[in-house]
Order: sequence, then structure tokens, then C-alpha cells
Amino acid sequence: MKKGFILRTVTLLLTMTLLALTLTACSGPVPTPRAGKVVATAGGEDIYYDELYFLAKNHIEDMEKLKGEDYLQQEGAVAEVADFVWKNLVTRDHALISVGRDYGIDITEGEIAEEVEKHLDGLITDSFEGGYDEYVAVLDKQHMTDRYVRTYLAVENYLATAIVKEMMKRGELDTSDAAAEAHIYGEDLIRTVHVFISNTNDLYTKEENATHAAEIQKELSAITDDAKRYEAMREAIGGKYNNDFSDLAGNGFYFSRGEMNDFYEDAAFALKEYGVSDVVETAEGYYVIMRMPKSETYIKEHFQELKEKTYFIILNGMVEKRFSEMKLEKTSFGGGLDVTDLPVIHADGGLWIYVSSGIVVGAIVLVVGSMLFGRVLKGRKGKHGSK
Repeated sequence: MKKGFILRTVTLLLTMTLLALTLTACSGPVPTPRAGKVVATAGGEDIYYDELYFLAKNHIEDMEKLKGEDYLQQEGAVAEVADFVWKNLVTRDHALISVGRDYGIDITEGEIAEEVEKHLDGLITDSFEGGYDEYVAVLDKQHMTDRYVRTYLAVENYLATAIVKEMMKRGELDTSDAAAEAHIYGEDLIRTVHVFISNTNDLYTKEENATHAAEIQKELSAITDDAKRYEAMREAIGGKYNNDFSDLAGNGFYFSRGEMNDFYEDAAFALKEYGVSDVVETAEGYYVIMRMPKSETYIKEHFQELKEKTYFIILNGMVEKRFSEMKLEKTSFGGGLDVTDLPVIHADGGLWIYVSSGIVVGAIVLVVGSMLFGRVLKGRKGKHGSK
């Protein structure tokens, strides 16, 4: 071993030791990487600890509200949480990211990453008076990380459009009016109206909200005349219980699969025209959905907009196929986690722990020494990188 290497090694060890003493002199938090570790893979896509953490923590909180604060002590609760988390960890977002890779699109770089950065900067400026620190504090309360937020923004707002543009560039989309009309007038595109009663309306309890939704659903279902049922739905949309003000006129929304949340789409696409769904319960509140016939006037006035929407129907079909093929495989790290007792992560991506200075010094010396002798096994890096 060369003398220079030994000197650099000793210097590094001393520096790290002094840093550890400084960090723990007042028992401060010590960040170590965790949020970006891969807990599972599916179809070649990495799934990260912060995704699992968000899903598990929020599900537990939802169940505690529903079944009591002692939920995790109840029989079968731990197994139920684990089953829920691992079954729901792979999403269509992962499938969309996977399809994007087929077209050479990576959400962590290039134009999408730049747009996300601008989007997030504007969001922080407009919504958080305390700036980045307040933004991080809010994420902490929601069990989210900055990386996760950036991934969500990229997928939700930019990725699908980027893929469609690339498909058009490659000549893979039929952009004729005839092809658009086939989709617009077919079953790929539907129109709905709905009432949404939020559990955060501050006016009623969750139980009262559920009761109000059930009453609206029962009233609508009892009306046999389609026109009268629609009028009753419009009255409910303008009524005192509805908390969604985006369509107070009751004109409805035109959408294809992949645009709305799964629970909404599953209920809506199962309906016939003027049909009313059962109450659709979510963590946020309750939906009562009615499927509407398409308006010829609306289609003529918004044909170009709807035509562009049909391009995404093709993409959604690709995403659905990819999603059906994705099988979750836990990593050794992920498989060793207890999803009901997960190490806390900070919104900026670190794992925060409080330890004594002696433990920190010993741990750092051990880790650095192990690194120098090549005895630390490196976990596989995620494809998406840091956001």
C-alpha cells in the first residue's frame, strides 16, 4: 500500500471523526441515505423506499381513523397492512415511466426535469410563505419526500405528452379525423357528472358525510326518468353537500382511461348512460357518479381538443398492457422491512436518527474502514436518480 494512500486514509478518518463529534455535540440529527433505496422492482422499474413509506404510513393513518388508534394492536392488522402495501406498491405510473423509457424519455433529465423544476419553484413561491423550509415541513407531515413530489409532477403533468409527441414524430399515431371520431364516439371516451363530499369540509363528521352521500345516491337511483334523474343530479351538484366546484353547471367531464383515479374510472366505465354509481368511498371523501350521453354540440365545438385527447387513448392502452405484465419482486432490503414500523425519513430524502457521539464516531470509523477495504456491498442504484 502506498504511503500517500495511507496518509489520505488517516486524514479522512480524522476528518470524519471530528465531523461526527461536531454533529452530535448538541445531540443533533444525523442524516443517512434511505429514501432512495430500492425496495422492489417491477418490469425493470425500480420502486423506492419513499414510495413504500408514503403508502404504508398513510394507509395506517386511514385505518386508525376508521378502526381506532389501537388499529395496529388489533388482530390481523400487521398482516393486513403488509398485504395492502405490497399489493398496491406497483402502479400505472410505473408502467407509464417504463413505456417512456422505450421512447428514450427519462423524467429525471432534459426538458421534463427542467419543467418540473420550474413548476416546483412556482409552487413553493405561490403556496409556501416560509419558502423551501415550509414546503419540506408540509411534506414531512404527509410522509412524502421532495424526490417523490418531483416524480409525481413529472408523471402527472409532462411524461404522457412527451411520449405522445415522440409517437407522432415516429409516425406511430393515426392523426386523421376519422380515427379521432372512432374513439370519440366509441366506448374509449365517456362523459360523467358527479357529486363529491369531502371529509375535510369542516361542516360534518365522516359518518355524516357518508350518510349524505348515501341519501343522494338513493334519491337519484329511485328516479326512473333519465331527464328527471339528470335534473336531480344537477340540483345535488349545486346543493349544500357537494364540495367539488369545478362543474357547478353539471355539464360533465369527457375522459378516457388513465386520466382519472382508478376508483373513479372503474365506477364510471361500468355505468350505462344516465346510470348512477353506488357511493364510491375514498380516503378524501365520497363520490356519487352519473354517466352522461355525449353532446353532439360539445363535440363539434371542441373537436380538436377531443381529437388530441384520443391520442392518449392509444398510449393508455400501451400503459395498461405494460402494467398487466409488471410483476413485483422485492429486493433483499425491501423484503426485510416491517411496513408497520418503518424508519422515519425526512422530506429532503434523509433518514434522521438521534445517537450518542460515541456511537456516531464508532459507526463512521467502521463504515469508512469497511469502504476502504471494499467490504461494503453497494445497493443497486435507482434508474430515476435524485429529483
